Amino acid sequence: MVALGKAVVADKVEEQVEKDKENRMAKDSIDKAAGAGVTITIKGKDYVIKPYVVGDYIALRSYIQSNRIKAFRNASDGMEAIEKAKIIVELSSQIISESELMQESITPGGMIFMLWRVLSKTDSNIKLDDMDELLEGEEFNDLFAISEGLNKADNEKGSDPTKTNQEEN
Repeated sequence: MVALGKAVVADKVEEQVEKDKENRMAKDSIDKAAGAGVTITIKGKDYVIKPYVVGDYIALRSYIQSNRIKAFRNASDGMEAIEKAKIIVELSSQIISESELMQESITPGGMIFMLWRVLSKTDSNIKLDDMDELLEGEEFNDLFAISEGLNKADNEKGSDPTKTNQEEN
């Protein structure tokens, strides 16, 4: 009889654990849907990882253009100043397509930039140049997976953060 009682108690405990797990999962889903994000700890500091927003992709576009201009400046030694200026104006006015934006966002530099955007919302003192040191080893992979997971959940709701209202119409 005692064994039967222990089995019933064990079943009840297991059932409660399962309910608690389901409640946590439901709360996580609600938090994700509401954009509340997920809190993670990196090197002893808590950060809230939230889904990317349109502003993050706009900043990535600017980052890509800036890098193109820097690369040109580094390679343009010996060119006349007027020619350099014309090319820089052309580079800065080029439209970066959605496919180029998505391709860049999965390169190491693009991923680090986007993760910096997400982390800097929690800690405005983080500099892009500090990201390599901050995201060593597995932390980078874990953080990127969390960030991508949040954005996947956000995109499944029907919103596409890569498109502005103008592009959606």
